Amino acid sequence: DRTSIFTASLSRLFTAFLQRHGFTCGISDVLLLAKAEASRQELLESADARALQAAANFVNVQGMESGERIAEELEKRFLSNSTDVGAALDMKMSGAMHPLSSEVVKACLPGGQAKSFRHNMMALMTMTGAKGSVVN
Repeated sequence: DRTSIFTASLSRLFTAFLQRHGFTCGISDVLLLAKAEASRQELLESADARALQAAANFVNVQGMESGERIAEELEKRFLSNSTDVGAALDMKMSGAMHPLSSEVVKACLPGGQAKSFRHNMMALMTMTGAKGSVVN
């Protein structure tokens, strides 16, 4: 009986503490410094070219031919009623974009954030693993 009273008391104490001092994330937690934003923007400008190259590789179109040719080949594949086309294209695109995503994260976290790591609750949760991986 005493154990349950003690446990309930701890529960109320910790709940009160978290309500008063818990983690909250605001807009200031996701703002970037101008230099980091410029780096991020520069990296993201290559996204279309990477996606087009991945689609070209998927449909076996050599070189960076026009997007229309790639779109025609993709259309043929999707109209063939193959259920695996969408999943295979998604895997190809994910493989092409993963390095870009990693580069963007390296450019922005943690040094590119306007609010520093220790005071940035989003970064604190992410870096400690409480909120998934750094990419998330």
